[in-house]
Amino acid sequence: MGMPLEGIRVIDLSSTIAGPFCTSLLGDMGADVVKIEEPGKGDDSRHSLPAYNGMSCFFMAYNRNKRSLAVNLKDPRGLEICLKLIRKAHILVENLRQGVTTRLGLDYEKVLAENPGIIYCSISAFGRKGPLSHKVGYEAVMQAYGGMMSVTGFEDDPRPVRCGYSVTDIFTGLTAYGSIVTALYNRERTGKGTYIEATLLNTQVIAMGHYATSYMIAGEIPAKAGSGGPRLGLYQAFEAKDGYFVIGVNTERLWQRFCDALGRRDLLSAPEFCSHIRRVENCDKLVAIFSDLFRSKSVNEWVQLFDQAGIPCSRVNTLPQVLEDEQVRLYQMIGEATHPTLGTLKLLGTPLKLSGAEHTVKVPPPLLGEHTDEILSELGYDATERNLLKQEGVIASP
Repeated sequence: MGMPLEGIRVIDLSSTIAGPFCTSLLGDMGADVVKIEEPGKGDDSRHSLPAYNGMSCFFMAYNRNKRSLAVNLKDPRGLEICLKLIRKAHILVENLRQGVTTRLGLDYEKVLAENPGIIYCSISAFGRKGPLSHKVGYEAVMQAYGGMMSVTGFEDDPRPVRCGYSVTDIFTGLTAYGSIVTALYNRERTGKGTYIEATLLNTQVIAMGHYATSYMIAGEIPAKAGSGGPRLGLYQAFEAKDGYFVIGVNTERLWQRFCDALGRRDLLSAPEFCSHIRRVENCDKLVAIFSDLFRSKSVNEWVQLFDQAGIPCSRVNTLPQVLEDEQVRLYQMIGEATHPTLGTLKLLGTPLKLSGAEHTVKVPPPLLGEHTDEILSELGYDATERNLLKQEGVIASP
């Protein structure tokens, strides 16, 4: 089976996480992703720490399966190179600051005139219209504005807490990817391209899910719930003899299994624990009953016991433990690629698993301008023309 997006060309005018993650997923599925970068500077994330032998690990995380073209879009000749690519492209993804695409001559209307079938995806913090369209926002800012910080952390600690991973960026990249693939399918039926907006704020709002629904319908404002979730009872982290583990006892059936596993069937008929609602109301009492017991055995002992009982549980893994995990490797979430200057690299694989498709990193994260000559040659520029453009600072290669 060939890759699902073979033959699809993507122009990537994005940087940092959300846009590059979206386009890396398109590249994972076989699309030819051309990452357009400023000569001498490139994607902002190329300068982020930590670095490995001069190459940013941050950049490498979100830029697999792409080719890099270093071209000065402020030069009319550089813009024409970009437009030549656009005329033959299917998708354009950008997350430039408000007004930049218009100044460059790469806004949706201009691009649409060059390629009426283009799928144009614009990623931004707050959207391209409205009073906040000019406001800049990164992950921590969006977690604050979108309400995530108000429900993260412990109730007795008023300090705002940022979720450890860049979840807003990643989810926005997934939203953009899904929207683009949907638009591709629609174009097959109608022959028309479309304009897509994916915003970090919308991602934050939809991620509120049942929190937002509970507020809109019942007027309930969620509180911080530590390592667990509100109104879920024994659904949190507990301390064992040698570390921490998490259990999820949030249904009647799981409560019965839990009591059976710990030899505490007496609690099934206790008035304060006889229903899910009562257990939520008396959660502090439940935690007090089991906290000392849980500290008497190791994490592995508890996880083994609860696994055998069919109760959702896990030790609290470190990042190295996750990356060495047999289940993670079974699904090829760790891949290898040969980089032109760094040699063999271990990189994250794709979360998109299609039967019959290859799940490998075919193109390692590129050097700045690594594919400039290759791409311009495909556009018909000969060596003499390319060298002249390099001498005049229009394009660049390593």
